[in-house]
Amino acid sequence: NEKATRRFSIYNVFVQQWVTRQAATKSAGRFGISLSIDEIVFEVWNFMQRLASLLVERGLSKVQYDPGSVLFAKENELKSFFDLTEQRNHLGEVRRLMLDVSPISKEGFVFSFIHKSILEFLVAKQIRDGILMSIRRINMLSARLDTILKLENWQPGDGHDSMLVGERLNIMERNLKAASLKDLSKSSAQRQVAKS
Repeated sequence: NEKATRRFSIYNVFVQQWVTRQAATKSAGRFGISLSIDEIVFEVWNFMQRLASLLVERGLSKVQYDPGSVLFAKENELKSFFDLTEQRNHLGEVRRLMLDVSPISKEGFVFSFIHKSILEFLVAKQIRDGILMSIRRINMLSARLDTILKLENWQPGDGHDSMLVGERLNIMERNLKAASLKDLSKSSAQRQVAKS
């Protein structure tokens, strides 16, 4: 497991340095693009991880995108990565920048990451990031639940089952919403009186 963690860290540093260096050199003078280096790096990570996930979901290590092809013209997922002609908000130029800055190779209309291990790393990173985000959400919800239960002076083992706790939480939430609405209407009424 330590070996896998080291390998993940090595790929993370490699891709980060690649993207940062390419963003610094290839973003200068791009028509219509007013993104900072940090914004480009952020967008490129998102672009790469989504593309890697799409490829893995389809069981592919490379993908062909021919903008003139009838077969792929309806393929919105690929278009969002490879349509370099879209002029709305300079999206075509932004996609071109994402491809130029990413460790992605292009041969004709065939796109792939420069090595399959980078594809695998990006999918692993997206999964890890998703798990970490879920853990953060659970921790926030748990802290919120603890706060609500403390406000209600609820103690474990005092005869409340989970259904009763759920019902009490729903009632408390409705009461909080009602209090918020009451405060809003009260402040609205105060504003109306102040205007008069």
